[in-house]
Amino acid sequence: MKVEVSRFGGLAAAKKAAKRAIDDAAEVARGRYLAAGAGQAMEYEALIREAERYLQGRPGAYPMLQAGVDAGETPDLNAAANLVVNTMAQWEMVGAKIRRVRLARKREVDAAGTQSEVAQIRNQAKSDLGAL
Repeated sequence: MKVEVSRFGGLAAAKKAAKRAIDDAAEVARGRYLAAGAGQAMEYEALIREAERYLQGRPGAYPMLQAGVDAGETPDLNAAANLVVNTMAQWEMVGAKIRRVRLARKREVDAAGTQSEVAQIRNQAKSDLGAL
């Protein structure tokens, strides 16, 4: 009979720790593409809303897009809006891959029957996310 000894205190604790490690690895993967912080996320949200409004031809002020123009990121509002929309489309592709790996591996952790399986799944998730 095989007996597993764990530093986690049992299978349930190992699963909980593995899922936390998978979430942490996903956050590291996201960080390779996005700036960290709630304020930065709010900036991205405002930018995409402004870019979509601008490209729909809706009148109004576009202070976030204009800030990019003023900083020399793009020559005009049209280029700024297109840059934002194209960058968002690229992020959505990568973000979907990160989400898919994170969710699938966490489901595998839930289904694992041993701490050894949990460790293998956690390590595979970290490797998969590290490759993105």
